Amino acid sequence: AVVSTQSTGIAFVIGIIGGAIYFLSSRMLEHFQIDDVVEASPVHFFCGIWGTLAAGIFATPSNTEMAYGTGSCGLFYKCDGNGPYQFAANLTFIVIVVLWTTILGIITFLSLAVMNKLRVSLEVEKVGLDVKEHGGSAYENYISRRLSQMVSASPTFKAHGIGGSKSPKPKVETIVENDAAC
Repeated sequence: AVVSTQSTGIAFVIGIIGGAIYFLSSRMLEHFQIDDVVEASPVHFFCGIWGTLAAGIFATPSNTEMAYGTGSCGLFYKCDGNGPYQFAANLTFIVIVVLWTTILGIITFLSLAVMNKLRVSLEVEKVGLDVKEHGGSAYENYISRRLSQMVSASPTFKAHGIGGSKSPKPKVETIVENDAAC
């Protein structure tokens, strides 16, 4: 949200709502199995929309005057009837940005797909980019430790006598012996 136009109390409420939007949008992406490893969509898309709408709803006349020298304000304030226009301008901005990024994204990713540049080869995908590009696994110890924890905590593995303190720990082996094979 544009913090220069809101009061402190409203900014706090906007932040609380933003946190809920982040949490719920992150869970929604997980539910629909949309891969967003760094959670850019919940932060920049969903919370960005909320922040832009919040500026059009909660901008106080005095803060907007101080920040921008205009008589505009948010939807919940009376300032020469500009509140609905400010909200409509913010809503229009959101629609234009979403359309612009969608159209450019489609053009960019379709172009990359036609040039066969969207994915790495199956061999590199199996080995991992860290092995191919840097000569070693960045998370080898983590993966081995995490896999061991998952096996020993899994009821399925326990039911079949796999895992636990008496079972051998699973080993993660390097798939490719030399880098030239990729």
